Amino acid sequence: MSKVNAEYIFKLEVIKAGPHCATAQMIATLKSGRKICLERQVSLFKRLMKKLLDS
Repeated sequence: MSKVNAEYIFKLEVIKAGPHCATAQMIATLKSGRKICLERQVSLFKRLMKKLLDS
């Protein structure tokens, strides 16, 4: 998904790169219960990944 408002996100799951996929993936569970995959080009994805990697 290319656009999502951060206030609707309930939970984030990061799936590291591996044999199933060459790049890391970020799955967001929304407060509605819907799960979406965030596109790597989205600024929210980039900010969250940077925050996770810096901690």
